[in-house]
Amino acid sequence: MGPFDPWRGAVRCWPAAAGQAMLVVSSGQQGRRTIDTNRPAGPADDRYEPEVALDEAHGGDPMRSLRTVGDVMTTKVVQVSPDTPLTAVAGSLTEHRIGALPVVEEGRVVGVISESDLLAKQAETTDSDPQRLHLPTPRARRAAAVRAAVTAGEAMSSPAITITSDRPIGAAARLMLARRLGRLPVVDAGRLVGIVSRADLVRTFTRSDVDLVELVRRHILLETMWLDPATFEISAHDGVVSIEGAVETRTTAVIVEELIARTPGVVGVNADLRWAVDDRETPHDPTNLMAGFGAH
Repeated sequence: MGPFDPWRGAVRCWPAAAGQAMLVVSSGQQGRRTIDTNRPAGPADDRYEPEVALDEAHGGDPMRSLRTVGDVMTTKVVQVSPDTPLTAVAGSLTEHRIGALPVVEEGRVVGVISESDLLAKQAETTDSDPQRLHLPTPRARRAAAVRAAVTAGEAMSSPAITITSDRPIGAAARLMLARRLGRLPVVDAGRLVGIVSRADLVRTFTRSDVDLVELVRRHILLETMWLDPATFEISAHDGVVSIEGAVETRTTAVIVEELIARTPGVVGVNADLRWAVDDRETPHDPTNLMAGFGAH
């Protein structure tokens, strides 16, 4: 198939060609590329992540979009050990103006100590009802442990909620929101490699409109969807991307709009994409391996 043939056509062939690879011939500098048919088929598959798919061919490109946790994380991490006194923990939190610190032992994150943990210590120490600490409940036992704590290891929350550097930044954002966290230790192969904060994720929205248009042209249309960017009208204003053009199938139009919407820095999408074939209403013949490729 050619570089501008419909991406969805390749997806359609995967079920019938499992375990094989499709050859993609390009006249550009990239030469030949293959599609691994064992890879998840597309956005309908819950394992497929457009943020990662968009990033595959970017390498060290200066226009590379910030799509993974590793792209935005801080690698110089302020940390403490399990035997760090709580007074020293409080000093580090205040000095660096951060809300939490990873507790690290031999390079591995064993917990997180936060302002909330220190506040809990203060609250339990001044509790007017000490009898409550002797109640046979998990919460009471935790309160008793916090009250007696003098080191980070004794007061920390464990196990730590972490994320790997190759995860999409959207996954980090969802995890932070779900668990009400301000920072996440980044762990690869069990070792601490960085930390990512809410502020790090918010900074992805500082991309200029010019950069967003270039990302859509090069990384979404050309390198990911293998569509000719010259056939589309693309603009951006205050983070809202507008795109107009024609594609072969309705599914392609849906995927293009979805990938643009998931691009960090994009706050909205106005898509006017026309399609020649409504493939969502066309029964698929699994024996027709060339369905969706078109004639070239």
